[in-house]
Amino acid sequence: MTTIVINGNSREGRLLVNMMREAKKSSPAIISIEEDDGQAYYELEIVQESGNEFDVKIDMLSGAVVRKENEGIASRHAEYLSAAIPYAEAVETALASLPGARLYDFELDRDRDALRYNIAIIDENGVENDIWVDAATGTISSTLPQYELSELPEHRISLAEAEAIALEDLPGGEILYIQIDRDDGAWHYEAHVVSADGYYGELEIDAESGEIHEEDWDD
Repeated sequence: MTTIVINGNSREGRLLVNMMREAKKSSPAIISIEEDDGQAYYELEIVQESGNEFDVKIDMLSGAVVRKENEGIASRHAEYLSAAIPYAEAVETALASLPGARLYDFELDRDRDALRYNIAIIDENGVENDIWVDAATGTISSTLPQYELSELPEHRISLAEAEAIALEDLPGGEILYIQIDRDDGAWHYEAHVVSADGYYGELEIDAESGEIHEEDWDD
């Protein structure tokens, strides 16, 4: 689960509060997903400026907060608060480095004596990229793609085509995220989707033929 430290009066704090209110429309890339009796929920772990940690569960379909638990003082909140660059700015920097990319996940890590954001984004080819942003300066220190462009199959369907296939039989459904991957030499798109009535599923789409090979739904 991603941990986010917020100052309620800060720009990024207001963005997060708004994201919680509009959870159905928000990027799931910085919110973990939980399935419970076939229904999908967003889960957030929030650390306030005071250090109090809350676990928040939000209904993916309605956006309603269905659980909020105070977990007490978080052990790592001082590290997050010590970062000179807020997470929202670090994410913007990472996304700007790869036009057309989408946020997948991020976390704040300590590398020796330096704090760095590890921001995972999915580029326009569906490849996950790990981008490291210095939490003190806001500069990118390294970018590591999961696959090089030269490794991808030449005659693959596009990311947009894979998205259309994933939603073809899901009227009103949404794609949470989708990325290209390889398994035993075979390339496929892995699509995480939610139906119009809130059910969560994973689809495996052949990257060359466009056929759906596997479907896994929580029911």
